Amino acid sequence: FRSPNYRIFLKEFARENGCAENVELWEMIQEYKRTTPTQRGAMARTMIDMYIQPDDTANSAATKNVGLDLKLGQHIIERYLAAVISPPVDLFDHAEHYITLAIDQNIFQRFASSDLYKRMVSNKSVTKPKPTEFKNLKPADYGTTTC
Repeated sequence: FRSPNYRIFLKEFARENGCAENVELWEMIQEYKRTTPTQRGAMARTMIDMYIQPDDTANSAATKNVGLDLKLGQHIIERYLAAVISPPVDLFDHAEHYITLAIDQNIFQRFASSDLYKRMVSNKSVTKPKPTEFKNLKPADYGTTTC
């Protein structure tokens, strides 16, 4: 999953299966971690608006909602709003684990048995990825999602 070459194929497979937002958010989280503190505020707001914001009367729902646990989403929003100067670099760490687990348990399993994956691994220039980078996570830790 961390291999950019494999991620391109996984993202395409996820797009075909209506789950691309999970991979997109994971990629944005990686980019967020590399941004400077002065850039984090705007990027965090964009990520919250696009992927996390729950549907309520005060705000419109996220345009590409990834289905994070409501408490986790609220926790991220509260930490974002409490940041005085810049949101912390670890703001989306729990969301990253949740998304990684969801991808590993759902879309990656289907991807690994797909013709697309089989064609990809037959290409000798791409190395086979590990099925998961987060072996210590359990579904109960971050809830479940459909994709």
